[in-house]
Amino acid sequence: MAAGLRFGIIINAESPVAVDDLVATVRKAGGTVTKGPVDAEFFEGRDAYFSDPEGNYWEIAWAASSNSVVEAARRAAGIGP
Repeated sequence: MAAGLRFGIIINAESPVAVDDLVATVRKAGGTVTKGPVDAEFFEGRDAYFSDPEGNYWEIAWAASSNSVVEAARRAAGIGP
């Protein structure tokens, strides 16, 4: 990877509790949690962020299946109506 370039990856959790559980796993593994789990402000969802040793940022997120972004992502992946 070129110097100075970083990327972010989203891990889609199955539930709000799964977000919290995955953050606990990251902490146990020595990861750096940069934003602990919080409920979304403008829609039904929950997320958290951490960084890996290379400086890449990861998001752990859950959003209700009725969320329009979730619906669009599922359609794009060929797994939704």
